[in-house]
Amino acid sequence: MRHLDVAPSRLPSLFLPCPHCGHRMVVTAVEPALLANGTPSNDLQEVTHGCVQCGTQLSRTIRTLSGAA
Repeated sequence: MRHLDVAPSRLPSLFLPCPHCGHRMVVTAVEPALLANGTPSNDLQEVTHGCVQCGTQLSRTIRTLSGAA
């Protein structure tokens, strides 16, 4: 399940610069991370960032904030 309608990131480039060209990266997709057995995790998300300049993509796995209201 991919969430392609994620709002673009407004973080300054100093927080997540492109590893290839150094320009700003924005969030392009958020989806549940898959466990080793192929089932989606309840508390991990795969966040994909894309560079606005060169198109490089970077995926990070993050732990969600449980109990966040």
